[in-house]
Amino acid sequence: MDILTINCPNCGGVVQRRRDEYFVRCPYCGSEVAFDEIKEEAQLEGYRAHINYLEQNENADRTSREAMVRWMRARNIVLAAMTLLYLIGFCVVGYDSEMDRDGEMWIGVPMMLISLGMYFFGVPTLAAAYPAYDALSKKTDKAGKVKMWIKLGLTGLGLFCVASILAYIIIRKILKV
Repeated sequence: MDILTINCPNCGGVVQRRRDEYFVRCPYCGSEVAFDEIKEEAQLEGYRAHINYLEQNENADRTSREAMVRWMRARNIVLAAMTLLYLIGFCVVGYDSEMDRDGEMWIGVPMMLISLGMYFFGVPTLAAAYPAYDALSKKTDKAGKVKMWIKLGLTGLGLFCVASILAYIIIRKILKV
C-alpha cells in the first residue's frame, strides 16, 4: 500500500493518503481534501481500458474483413474459371466444322467435365471455407456455411445456364453454323 503526501490547500499542513483514496480529512484543520489528479488518473485508466478494448475489436474486425476478401477472391476465380471452361467447351462441342469431329469432342467434352467437376467439388469446398465467424460479436454462424453452399450452388447453376445460352448465340449467330 503506497502512501502519498501533499500539503493541505486550507492550512498548508501535511496530509497523507493511500493510493486508492480520493478524499482525506486534514489532521490539522479538519477540512476535507480532494485528490482530483488521482480521480483523473482513475478515469484515465478506465479510458485506457476502453481504448484497448476498441483496438482489439478493430484488429479482430480487420482480420475478419481480410479473411472475407480472400474468400471472395477465391470464389470469383473458381466461378469465373468454371463458367469459362463450360462456355468454351460447349462452343467447341457445338461448332460444326469440316475438320475431324472426334478431335473437337476430345477437347470440348473434357473442358465441360472439368467445369462440372469444379461445380461439384469447388462449390462445397468454397462453402466450407466461408468465414462465418463474426469478429465483433465473437460468434460463429453455424448455418452460414450451409446458406453459402446453397447460394453458390444456385449461382453455379445460373452461370451454367448463361454459359449455355451464350454458347448457343456464339455458335448459331456469330459463327453462323
